[in-house]
Amino acid sequence: MQQLAAIIDDTMTSSGYRRMISHYLFGYGSLINHQSRLATGRTGDIIPTKVLGLRRAWNVIAYDSQMTGVGVILRDSAVCNGVLVEIEDSELAAFDKREIEGTGFNYERVEIKRRDILGATTMDDRLKVWTYVVRKPVAPTIDFPILQSYVDVILTGCLEFGEGFAVEFVRTTLGWESPWYNDRRCPKYIRHLKTVPYQEIDEILAEHVPQGFAMRQEISC
Repeated sequence: MQQLAAIIDDTMTSSGYRRMISHYLFGYGSLINHQSRLATGRTGDIIPTKVLGLRRAWNVIAYDSQMTGVGVILRDSAVCNGVLVEIEDSELAAFDKREIEGTGFNYERVEIKRRDILGATTMDDRLKVWTYVVRKPVAPTIDFPILQSYVDVILTGCLEFGEGFAVEFVRTTLGWESPWYNDRRCPKYIRHLKTVPYQEIDEILAEHVPQGFAMRQEISC
């Protein structure tokens, strides 16, 4: 992992002007995927990391895709991997709309403390680091299930940082033994991908969440 402090404190451009970096988002789900981020707004540097005190699970309804997505709640003993996404102030509202409005306002954006970001103890104090936390966690149901097309977006993004990063996502996410539909034939997730390493993803899921994966149901168009 690159040293976060070195990257985040490097605010000088090649021309000697200081870049106006005001925010970082900690993305732990679909925001890990660069194509998914581009669908919402412009971002800068992407830094893989872990944050202490966040527990990830399938626990928030995404009404625009009629599914349950991943969210985090605050838990002192938990650790969550993801990415820090550099974002300008002008782009923040677009990501708030995607994450907060898309969940029926069941997300809230909260600031992450520097000491909870691994490798970021000397971050520039002027920078704000945010993430989206679930207000009222809810488990997946047959009406709002886990959708494989959404899982594929996340794990394709995770694999950009290596198989170990993807495995850690799977192993540290709770709730895989829930209604889970394989919608790859007719993807229902609104930001689904056209190119996905299906075999690699299925092998990871089968090995690390075998019970949930065995319960995954095929659905037709």
